[in-house]
Amino acid sequence: MGDLNTTAALWWAVVASGIYHGINPGMGWPLAVSSALMEQKYASLYKALAALALGHLIAMATILFPFSMLRGLVDWQRAVLSDRMMIHRHWRRRLQKLQRRQLCRALFAVWLQSCEPS
Repeated sequence: MGDLNTTAALWWAVVASGIYHGINPGMGWPLAVSSALMEQKYASLYKALAALALGHLIAMATILFPFSMLRGLVDWQRAVLSDRMMIHRHWRRRLQKLQRRQLCRALFAVWLQSCEPS
């Protein structure tokens, strides 16, 4: 379930960024389209739209690449933490066994000393 939440959160961040970019007129797209329309040529409009499309393609690749790398980092970190927990459990059990064994030996030594005739 956590895997789905992480992926969804990353994609919602990308969608929110895209919505902000599309709504905000300060991003420059109205200027590019109006400039092309002022020339009153369809070729200018198509050039402006092609430039916008290419710019958006580059921008999307620039934004989505780090997000996809972040997703890979989250998966890698989860695997590393899982492995560390398994190693920790293994060594903790071995340490507990060793400590019990040492305690038993110490108690046995104390018992032997108490059994010796004085």
